[in-house]
Amino acid sequence: MALDALEKRWGVVRINFDDLYNPVHMTQTLGKPYVSSKQTSIKADLKLLGIEHLEEVAGEASVSYVLEKMNPRRGVLLILDEAQHVGDFKNIPDKKIQVTSTLKRIHNGEFPHPVILLAAGLGQTEESFRLHGVSRFKGGCFVEFGDVG
Repeated sequence: MALDALEKRWGVVRINFDDLYNPVHMTQTLGKPYVSSKQTSIKADLKLLGIEHLEEVAGEASVSYVLEKMNPRRGVLLILDEAQHVGDFKNIPDKKIQVTSTLKRIHNGEFPHPVILLAAGLGQTEESFRLHGVSRFKGGCFVEFGDVG
């Protein structure tokens, strides 16, 4: 699959677990700079009318937003190894929400360009993805080899 994606000039990127929930990490993994936005707002203060305040707005982007805005030439293939550990986020609520959102959007094809996740893992990989709401795998797309060794 990775070789086919390379031949078709897709972006092929090896990701790690931080990339599934941290937009700064995902942006850097994709080789892009992460910039927090700045916003100018005018606040009407009865005593100080007309004073302009500059507020720095923390980068509130999600990993899904980063993937949506990456604008690849054709598509992107994300490669995640040790995918059985995706389930480790089940007891960390804020990270679980981000990971679940990212995986569901990839799974449901909700990006303006093709995004495929090639996940390799042992034993608990299928169950780990089920914990994040990904339970349907297209025929032949899920292969389990069992124990190694």
